[in-house]
Amino acid sequence: MKITYENVKRGRTVTGLKFNVKAKPTKKKSLEDLNQNNENRDIPSLTVKQIDRFAPLLANYAPFGSYAPSGKSTQEVISWLHTQLRDEAFLKTHKKHLLAVGYTFPKQKS
Repeated sequence: MKITYENVKRGRTVTGLKFNVKAKPTKKKSLEDLNQNNENRDIPSLTVKQIDRFAPLLANYAPFGSYAPSGKSTQEVISWLHTQLRDEAFLKTHKKHLLAVGYTFPKQKS
């Protein structure tokens, strides 16, 4: 963030401050840019930390809801996803959902 201020004066006396707050432009690439040219790549096996991160995100991602077991609570779906996210076939089938909730491919080694 970039913050600047100006003195607010009445005559020669400073009676207040006026703050201007602006967001600095970011150089971060969007998820689409990060995952560009990866349409044919498979998602590699996820680590436990990644599974812990993506299970709740998928459980709360509405477009994924039709693939989750029906009649289960969110916590039960998260537990089910902890098991499913270890399966390579599941990762391949639901790659688009993982990408939508923020998965990014690891950088390819040159």
